Amino acid sequence: MRITGNEDFIAGTETLRLPYDQNFLTFTVSALNYAHATHTVYRYRLRGIDRDWVTVTGGRGKIELSYTALPHGHYTLEVQAAILGQPWGKTMTANITILPPLWQTWWAYLIYIILALTAFYFVRRAYLSNRDMQRRIDQLLREAEERTETDTPSSAHIEGEKSFTEEKDVQRDAEMSADARRFLEKALKCIDRNMSNTDYSIEDFASDMAMERSTLYRHLQAVMGQKPLEFVRTIRLNRAAELLCTGHYSVTEVSELVGFNTPRYFIKHFQERFGCRPSEYREPKNDKKSHKDNGQS
Repeated sequence: MRITGNEDFIAGTETLRLPYDQNFLTFTVSALNYAHATHTVYRYRLRGIDRDWVTVTGGRGKIELSYTALPHGHYTLEVQAAILGQPWGKTMTANITILPPLWQTWWAYLIYIILALTAFYFVRRAYLSNRDMQRRIDQLLREAEERTETDTPSSAHIEGEKSFTEEKDVQRDAEMSADARRFLEKALKCIDRNMSNTDYSIEDFASDMAMERSTLYRHLQAVMGQKPLEFVRTIRLNRAAELLCTGHYSVTEVSELVGFNTPRYFIKHFQERFGCRPSEYREPKNDKKSHKDNGQS
């Protein structure tokens, strides 16, 4: 038994290994019956492809078996010969392995898995980061609303249908709210990138926001009712509270991580905002201590 294009290959020897693009095979099989070659019959099967034996007659004492577009994998060709009416002879075998292409090897699949897990990690991290960002924005907006309600005297509510002008006001308020969220998200990202930078000035903050300092001041007053310095301090103190709740950092370490020059300065402003010292702080419950910000420098 021989394979076309591989004349050195002899059946029964070591496995023939072929690249994935050499998967069109023709086997030449002949039996040692020179006197009555036309009386020789053959049967064969390629394990992995043929389910049953295929029987053919050798016209000139030999047959050619062709297989095209074999998928990568391991195959064993089995061939038997016999004289008409006689028992089948010894089984001849040929072992062939079609190697997979590079992109279908085990280490390629390992790389795919690693890439998929990496992509999942970054997508999930982006999702969690965005969720955390929205939570922080909601908290800031709630605090701004609480300050507004405290500073503005209550007025009687007039019942009745909204006029066209009132509906336009509602739409305008919704657009302003969306703008406020975008503004706060950009501001938080700027401060987060410079959280531990004690030299991060309001001029730097305004530059990162692509605004003049006076414009930044007006925006923060409109959205948060705070000056830029107060706003930056609020964000840093909120982050400090989160770090303290992890239990992984000392007060001094937290002070450095959120950009305060000295622990004493940090403790002073932390106590003003949360009503307790950093060493005493625990995550507040809904029915207990609430965040507060009196806006003092």
